[in-house]
Amino acid sequence: MLRTLARRQTRWMGIAIVGWLASGLVASAEAQVDGRSSNRTARSMRSTAAPSGVAPASATSTSVAGGRQQIDSIYRMASQAKSVGKSKSALTECDRLAATGLDAENDRYLRRLRGWLLNRRGEAYALSATQAMEDGNDRDAQQRELQAVADYTASIESDPQWRAYHNRGVSRAMLGEYDDALADFSAAIKLKPDYPNTRFNRAELLLEREAYAEAEREYTSVLELDPNDADSLIGRGHARFYLANFDGALEDFDEVIRRQPENAVAYADRADLYAYLGKWEFSAQDYRMAVKLDQTLGRAYQSAAWLMSTCPDDNFRDEALALRAAKRAIDLDGQQDYRYLDTLAAAHANARQYPDALKAIQAAMKVAPDAVRPELKDRMTLYQAQRPFRDTAVR
Repeated sequence: MLRTLARRQTRWMGIAIVGWLASGLVASAEAQVDGRSSNRTARSMRSTAAPSGVAPASATSTSVAGGRQQIDSIYRMASQAKSVGKSKSALTECDRLAATGLDAENDRYLRRLRGWLLNRRGEAYALSATQAMEDGNDRDAQQRELQAVADYTASIESDPQWRAYHNRGVSRAMLGEYDDALADFSAAIKLKPDYPNTRFNRAELLLEREAYAEAEREYTSVLELDPNDADSLIGRGHARFYLANFDGALEDFDEVIRRQPENAVAYADRADLYAYLGKWEFSAQDYRMAVKLDQTLGRAYQSAAWLMSTCPDDNFRDEALALRAAKRAIDLDGQQDYRYLDTLAAAHANARQYPDALKAIQAAMKVAPDAVRPELKDRMTLYQAQRPFRDTAVR
């Protein structure tokens, strides 16, 4: 999910399947401190201070001083702006002053202030997009995100600074424009290569785009800048998994748990890896710990239910607990994710409740991506023959 902007929920449910971004994009904007229902804390960088070159200062000539005083007045107005409307008033003043024909020094100063203002207003639009999404108003959220992108673009045209590239990248990612978002993050990194959040966001998108080797390198770059970044360890663990570097992935998940022994998501991630490798006992232990640490983590219930329904070792199957966990996952997170319904179907089949299994798997097929429907259809065929599904381990 993007940092934050971690403004969209991230569920990396089942290590064999990429969720929508492993850890969430992170915003550079003060307005985007909180995530959109993110299951990770959003990291943010305050952007309320005047940009370099935009601050009250003395001037050496009368003409410069006159223009500078007016610009400083606009800056003071803008620094108190807490809404889109207030920022608009300051921008109107910028445009009015620009039309008077300033000298080169003040024109350069004004362009920097205008760029800062546009970036700030973009942050306000992005914040309102977050609120609209939380209110369930997706159409308004999209429109406000587009307004944010327009302001960030105008900011870059006025004064190309890395903050605006970063913020535009996050908004474009929220709109699903991943290639453009990647380009923005790359541009921001060129201007400020030592800001870890931009690199993290780029790594998240690379992971989503299945560029696993490049994602691993970018997560490693973040960790070189900030060795304590647990989210990057988790993200790199995901990338290493897809590169079949299972030992490396396990090392990363182990390290997160060592540093953050109460991180339920890390336990669930490691449990997924153990299950994939057929280490059923370790997997079951980690799922139990994830649920113990966070009883609202729906994807931990879902994954545990899958293990208890489909494990080829009957020592780890449990009909009653699997059904309870599958239903609990849906109670927590709803039925929008086909994997939850697929798990419920497997739990019903494991309990020999085949009519209910067929209902659930048919519901899963209705909301599943085209690429996975053949797999679901194969399971439906099993349930029609009154046979449960049994998973297999890689090694």
